[in-house]
Amino acid sequence: MTTVPPLPPELKQAYTELESALDKLLHLRGAEGILVEHVTLASIQSFDDEGDAVASVMMVLPMGGGLPYHRVLGLVDYAQTVLRAEVSRNELGARHDDDDSE
Repeated sequence: MTTVPPLPPELKQAYTELESALDKLLHLRGAEGILVEHVTLASIQSFDDEGDAVASVMMVLPMGGGLPYHRVLGLVDYAQTVLRAEVSRNELGARHDDDDSE
């Protein structure tokens, strides 16, 4: 497991609030059980001195890290697989709905 340096109190509180909100959201969406791992991905949009858009992607792990890379990759890969399957189903459905040959 990755060693995580101690967090300042304000940052630790923010991580605690994020995990609490995520746990509440999951239960409101029907999840049962205990939240054991999570990976939060966020896209940040800003602008440089010339006014050009600059985008970056950030990853938030529980309490600033400590989740082994193979577990992070597993969560992200699984979510990507599920999302790609959903997109595929939607695309197939959209093509079927638009098909006038029936």
